[in-house]
Amino acid sequence: AVRKEIDASNEIIQDLEFKIKEATDKNDKLSCQLSEHQASYDSLYSQFKAVTAKYNALELEMKQCMHNLEYLRWDKENLEVIIAKIEERIQKKSEEVHELNSQIA
Repeated sequence: AVRKEIDASNEIIQDLEFKIKEATDKNDKLSCQLSEHQASYDSLYSQFKAVTAKYNALELEMKQCMHNLEYLRWDKENLEVIIAKIEERIQKKSEEVHELNSQIA
């Protein structure tokens, strides 16, 4: 009877050792997969940071372009005003010359 209990206990121990070995192997595989996923995540995160940096640089460049465009619009409006004043002066001088020509003739 004692021998049967010892044999049964040994069987239970062997079964448990086998299950522990299986669990350890499974744990090693999962640990390896986790490392692969971590490496993949790190790579993707690095790419995300690079894309984010490019996006931020493009956004800054776009803001600078919009700012420059506003300056160009302002310059264009000022040039239009200056050209109108010059044309007005030319017209006045032309009228003065015309009057002088009339007086001479």
